Amino acid sequence: MNQRYIRILAIVLAVICIVGIAIYGVMEYIEHKGVQTRNVTANPDMTYSADVNTPHDLLIVPVEGGYCFANQSGVVFKNNIYDIASLANYGLYYAQTGSKQGFLNSSLNFVFITDETISSNLSEDFVIYKRNNKSGFINIKTGEKIEAVYDMVYDFSEGLAAVSKDGKIGFINTKGELIVPNIYHSSGRHSFKSGLCLVTEINADGSAGTSYYIDKAGNKVIDNGYDYGMAFYENRTFVKTGEIWNLIDEKGNLITKEDFGPYTNSVPGKFSGGYAVVVKDGLYGIINADGEYVVNPKHEFISDITGNRTVFKSGGKFGYMNIDGSVVISPVYESLGNFKFGIATYSEQGKFGVIREDGVRITPPEYKKIEILDNSCVKIYTDAKMYFYTDRYGNKIWEPKK
Repeated sequence: MNQRYIRILAIVLAVICIVGIAIYGVMEYIEHKGVQTRNVTANPDMTYSADVNTPHDLLIVPVEGGYCFANQSGVVFKNNIYDIASLANYGLYYAQTGSKQGFLNSSLNFVFITDETISSNLSEDFVIYKRNNKSGFINIKTGEKIEAVYDMVYDFSEGLAAVSKDGKIGFINTKGELIVPNIYHSSGRHSFKSGLCLVTEINADGSAGTSYYIDKAGNKVIDNGYDYGMAFYENRTFVKTGEIWNLIDEKGNLITKEDFGPYTNSVPGKFSGGYAVVVKDGLYGIINADGEYVVNPKHEFISDITGNRTVFKSGGKFGYMNIDGSVVISPVYESLGNFKFGIATYSEQGKFGVIREDGVRITPPEYKKIEILDNSCVKIYTDAKMYFYTDRYGNKIWEPKK
């Protein structure tokens, strides 16, 4: 009888060992090969757009207990309520429920969820996460981590991300490999554009030194002793020496001897459609890709150019003009936002409304704040927290129940 019990015990112990080994093997696979780890679940079947600027199909609406979503017809989906919800890149939505955080697609399926502490936005399939006051990345398509060993990290751009360690900046690739060593000052640009990134040397006393542009291998490619420079757009950018800014191409050639500045509360704008906004002796103008003025510097302000039109300020008021300087909307408003989908926000006596490009007011100036969303819907705040939605024509889509 005792031998029988001994045999049974031996069999049980053997089974436990086999199960333990199997579980360990599965966990090793999950940790290193699969798409799920102890803290992360990626759902590669739940696809999302590859375009970082994809418009959002859904609207975020407050409900008792948190937030949920509605379509652009105002139909509310109350099946899932989240503690926090906000818009993210690629047409996704950041959502948090309890200790879990992640990103939803427009079908309200989680493409990624984790109990790590993450940021609410993405860059090139990566989200920043923090652990023990250190930062790293998680690939939301695979669940793979670039371990949180850096003091600070910045968004990926063109396959590289700036990382800070001991107060010095370097660059890693999407595998987490350090491609450019941590030798630069934190006052650089931290992102690549057109294959180039501005970096700043560190002086012996730890202060920022001169700046220059490097390629993705860390090679110095544009070096003329600049104090600072902007990112490249349309193969053009502005570089600063002292208080003066000059226009160069992607090879570092000076495009024009004309200088710009000084800038007090702003920096040179980026090129869009062959044009850029500049400042000369405190006044704003517009130049073309050859550095020639198409609008002489005479305005108090000019905003970013969109669709060959721009908002300008003259006589203390804001208006709207074509790229050649011809006025579309006279400068009569306290503020005027950039136009999207043919509409913009404006303000009078501290209250906001919505106006069309032809100057026709869609919404009277009665509201605390107004946002024009990337799907052409309009979010209108009646106070700091309460809001409702309209379409671009002013028709109400959704409003809170009274």
